[in-house]
Amino acid sequence: MSQYIVFSLEPAGTDSYSPFGRRYRQSSCKRCRARKKGCDGREPCQKCVSANTACEYGFSKRMPTKRHGTPLHCSPPIPSSFPPTTVRTATCCTTPPSDDSIDFPSVPGLALSPVSTTPLAGWTDGPRAAVHSSPILVEPLVSFLEAAIRRNDPIVLRPETATLTSVAVAQRVGLKSNEEQIYNPFLVISMITIFVNQQTRIFRDLYLQRLYRKLKAGQIPPLTLNVLLAFAASVARSHDIGISTRKAAIMVYYERADKLLMGELDRPTIETPYLLLLMAGASMVVDCNETFVYYSGLSKRLLIQLNIHLTDASTTESSGTYTTVDPSHNPNDELLDEDLVREYKRRVYWSIATHDNLISCLMGISSALTTEPSCVNPINDTLIERILRCDPSEDHYPIIIPGINYTLMGYPYITKLATLIAKVSELRIQAQDNAAMDIAQYHRLNAELLHWYGALPPQYRLPDQYPARLEIDTRPIHYESLYSLHSYYYVTVILLNCYNLFLGSVGFHPEKDPTCHKVGFQAAEAFTTHCLPYYNTVSEQYHTLSTVAYVSIPVTMYVVSLSDTTPEERKEHMATINRYLAFLKRVQANCSHTDVFIRVLQSQLPPDLQDN
Repeated sequence: MSQYIVFSLEPAGTDSYSPFGRRYRQSSCKRCRARKKGCDGREPCQKCVSANTACEYGFSKRMPTKRHGTPLHCSPPIPSSFPPTTVRTATCCTTPPSDDSIDFPSVPGLALSPVSTTPLAGWTDGPRAAVHSSPILVEPLVSFLEAAIRRNDPIVLRPETATLTSVAVAQRVGLKSNEEQIYNPFLVISMITIFVNQQTRIFRDLYLQRLYRKLKAGQIPPLTLNVLLAFAASVARSHDIGISTRKAAIMVYYERADKLLMGELDRPTIETPYLLLLMAGASMVVDCNETFVYYSGLSKRLLIQLNIHLTDASTTESSGTYTTVDPSHNPNDELLDEDLVREYKRRVYWSIATHDNLISCLMGISSALTTEPSCVNPINDTLIERILRCDPSEDHYPIIIPGINYTLMGYPYITKLATLIAKVSELRIQAQDNAAMDIAQYHRLNAELLHWYGALPPQYRLPDQYPARLEIDTRPIHYESLYSLHSYYYVTVILLNCYNLFLGSVGFHPEKDPTCHKVGFQAAEAFTTHCLPYYNTVSEQYHTLSTVAYVSIPVTMYVVSLSDTTPEERKEHMATINRYLAFLKRVQANCSHTDVFIRVLQSQLPPDLQDN
């Protein structure tokens, strides 16, 4: 392999291609369209096919000739739906059409059981976090990327600073084809971060066009869409790129995602309103209020069409979050508009703020919402002010956080938990370069987490006896919220006290300290006792990658404990590990990339147990 980091867009890989280099080579089809002659209007056209059989993905071997324009019959179609194409001017949208003009299909007999959204990911804090690895991978990304990106240089791989490439990812996780390398959602994050921070035109023309062709053809998992939506919102919050670039990135995303979402309305699912919600969130962060009203209106109409709408705060605590209504008769339609818009705003803020910290913690990188790289601040000051401005008198107003499986909590508790998770994330970052960490910091954080857990009010505690299947089916959202909250807590404790799986090359391992090992193992046992039975009870089609991530983390403590156990304990630990792996294999058909978690978890086992 050559000396460059490879983020290749062609199936076979182009090791010599660097997105940072000045000698950028256009794709064959664009070269052909620029020349105009010999193009038959197809993509790829016959001239390109004769010049380069891989021209749909590959790059020409020479620089294109000077452009004199693009023939109309070869130009990509201009989307006619809202929002308009504003990439080149980087301005906000004009007045959108009324949502009354949109003909929503009827969805008779749609199951009302909740399906949580896929996890949000993709954030940027400038060059420091310019490339992200998947949380399922062992090696953390190293900081030497910063200087190379600033200098616009190709990145030289050295053994002591080697990081992950698409080829390395494929070898690590066993992706079936090079095509999966290119469109793996976690590589999407890296590609977009690089191109938005460096060359928006490349980001727009080369990557998103190919990506959305694949999405529209149904060849990319839906997880990728959520990754991009969340990233669009995060990119707009970056202070390291100009406002024009930020707005351009958002509008590039709108013009393509809008077409995709309109197609999805033909076959809406219970997740479709939340995709629209994320689109609204991306518009809010660039202060495009008209666009927010447009997308939130779409989402509201679709929720009603799906026979679901949000109840008021007085009934949410006791009866769950949703109730069925007659879509043809809604006397409180004006009130519903106001409540939905307010609730959507809260969800957007909290999903970006809170879940960002969990994913950052998993990946060992700084949160996108921290004001300073070294600052432990889980929620931006402006962000929290805007949240509380919705209704600051209702401190315990229950909110739903799509990014963490509908966690139902009041402001004080979720804010404190987000703060603790940010501290855990920051500590994990420091441990990557510091082999002599102060173990007292871990003990203090463990004490804070335990105090938070002990202060939970009775309605947020797990029941003494595991609920029956019928009861779970009767109140699905209540139990989804409850068990997600406790899973969130247990996973945070395990991540604090064990670095074995997700940060394999850190200088300090808290799991070697007896106290930390005990606390982490107790959290893993609690998860196995209280939470794993719930996830085993829920039907497979309602699990997402969030659940898979929750379930994968406790296994780390059991794997770490295999080396210093008695034969009887070792046998029990292996039985528990096999229970987790059996669950992951069972939900594999419904959760994208679950096989990656399975492979990585199995690779952590001792050699004599990997085949068992």
